[in-house]
Amino acid sequence: MSTKGHVAIKENGKYRYIYNHYDSYIDGLGITLYKHYNNVDAVRALIGLGNTSSIYNTIENTANSYREHLDRPMEERGTVADFRESKRWEDYCNYEVTWEECEALETEDVSEVLGEEFTYIFDVEENKWYMAYDDDKYQLRDLEEVLQSEKKKKKIIL
Repeated sequence: MSTKGHVAIKENGKYRYIYNHYDSYIDGLGITLYKHYNNVDAVRALIGLGNTSSIYNTIENTANSYREHLDRPMEERGTVADFRESKRWEDYCNYEVTWEECEALETEDVSEVLGEEFTYIFDVEENKWYMAYDDDKYQLRDLEEVLQSEKKKKKIIL
């Protein structure tokens, strides 16, 4: 089962965003983005990968196969970018993946970015992450405040 999400960067009134397939919930992807993608350059690099299967602590992935990637401890895994890995790993997927299917989408309308179970938006002007999710009717909230609130409830460890 997957927890789907969008990851976006808001810059100059436009949103560039990608789809992420697994672990997009707050105590998964939310923590990862907050801790490891906390500046504009890191976020741009992540969005530049195009759609992802899973986002980990770094955009690099040094595994030689999908099996090798999965066999590594979570903290040693790199981000799985659909287009990049489909070209490198013979055991990643059994269908052709094109860049056009994976590249980041761009819009001026935030409602186009919302819609997956979880959405994370890095605002370049404010240098901070926001998040929204379906159970909360897609209300944009400060990710740091959400994480601190969840920490106080002892639902997550930061």
